[in-house]
Amino acid sequence: KIIDPNIEIADCQGADSIDPGQLAQILNYLESSNLIIYCISSRTGLRQADILFLNQIKNIGLLDNVIFINNCDFSEHDNLENLINIEKGINESLKFLKISPKIFSLSSLYNLFNQSSIKGKSKLNKKDTIRLKLWQEEKKIIKYCDLHTRDFTLFFQEVIDKNRHDFLFSSHFKRLRTILYHVQQHAAVFLNLLSSNKSKEAEAIQTLESLEQNATRLESMVKKSIENYVKDLKDTIHQNLQNAFVQDHAAVLSKTLEFINNAVFIDVERYKTSSESSFNQILYLMFQDFKRRLDIYELENVKPELKSFVKTQEEEIISYFQSLFDSLQIDLIKDCNSTQIENLSNPGIVYDGAISFEKIKKILGIQMPDPVFEAQYTSRIKANVFTGFSFHTMSGIVSSLFKKNSMFSFSPGLNTAAGKIRQENLKFIKIQFKQFFINLENDYFKPLIEAVTRDFQEKINERFAMYHSYKKNAEDIFDLKLSEKKGTKNKIELILQQISQMNNNIESRDVMPKTPNYF
Repeated sequence: KIIDPNIEIADCQGADSIDPGQLAQILNYLESSNLIIYCISSRTGLRQADILFLNQIKNIGLLDNVIFINNCDFSEHDNLENLINIEKGINESLKFLKISPKIFSLSSLYNLFNQSSIKGKSKLNKKDTIRLKLWQEEKKIIKYCDLHTRDFTLFFQEVIDKNRHDFLFSSHFKRLRTILYHVQQHAAVFLNLLSSNKSKEAEAIQTLESLEQNATRLESMVKKSIENYVKDLKDTIHQNLQNAFVQDHAAVLSKTLEFINNAVFIDVERYKTSSESSFNQILYLMFQDFKRRLDIYELENVKPELKSFVKTQEEEIISYFQSLFDSLQIDLIKDCNSTQIENLSNPGIVYDGAISFEKIKKILGIQMPDPVFEAQYTSRIKANVFTGFSFHTMSGIVSSLFKKNSMFSFSPGLNTAAGKIRQENLKFIKIQFKQFFINLENDYFKPLIEAVTRDFQEKINERFAMYHSYKKNAEDIFDLKLSEKKGTKNKIELILQQISQMNNNIESRDVMPKTPNYF
């Protein structure tokens, strides 16, 4: 009942799958999520597969989004003390990952059964009804888990409300404050024009003339500044990419090559007994073993490193544009010394790079190129490997014919085949790493920077359009009769009062209670 119907919920089963492709899909989905509920079975505790998976979640920076549940199996616990010991054991295991979360111990199945049997309208079958009655006899365990269920529900509600507020309201409130600030400026500029005092009217006319001249001059300067900034930004990102992929400063490629060279990828002994399989099948099984281990290494080591690098470059792009925007935060109205607006409050207009950045990526449909390293088993590799395997095997057979008590073994041939698979793929991996660099620059960062530049330029143009509009509005005011000027002035003063009230209302609504920090 507490979950909004617009919230998408996914059950990411198979987190301990040995299939790297499935695990990669799960991690990609988690990266787009706003909250992760991690269920640990009280029957097994934290398994090695959980440790590995949580390490992967940690590597991609998602631990702050995790709520942990100790999902209790009442049939496995003799008493409350045993259940609490399991919970303590989970906490101790998590400390090795430098995680100190609050764990909610509750039974999802018991809560489901209990809800299904309330008010005498049981929807349970006979077997489940008997299980529920047996569980209900464990008064202490039930009380303990009921308290944790309540705590989890309250905490979950706070997190959902906070996220809903951030996503649905905060960004709009920020935009409204900016709009109100500009309206406030616009209104204040024309108060002097509506004054019956001739000196104030003359001052206002002079202000608007200076405003128009300054806006025109500054607009040309800004255009050149943006061009220079963007050129510098592209050069910086290009150099960073060169350092990462050509110079291999983070040693991503060299570490991968070292891993391939030193690790025992292929255990040839396990294939010696595959007598029913053809040589081609055995060699392909060896390649699949090699590919799976490389995929796991890439998932656990390479992708987190590259995603961290990409995130750093994205932050640098945002920083560049924020810096440019800050340098252009020139209030031409205040520079003209308009006494009517000296006390107006600036809401702190900020180039909202992070939000616009994500929206632009979604609109363009661009994302980090994938995959990086992919083992291959081409016809050329297959022929090369099979030839080497056959040569060593035939040499072994011939040698055993001329030596007494000689034992023939396929191991030398299989070892040679394993080495060929490894050697040929080392070449491919170097090529793929270089291609990833090219794709990342040309298909990701370049279109991203160009799109953010257009978005930024539009925001700046809107500001100058506002300044240029003042001149036309002033001409309309000069055409008003004296009585009309007084009425218009009263309306503008009322608008300014209403803007002040709206700012206060927005400020009071754009505040959420702080969610307890358990992480």
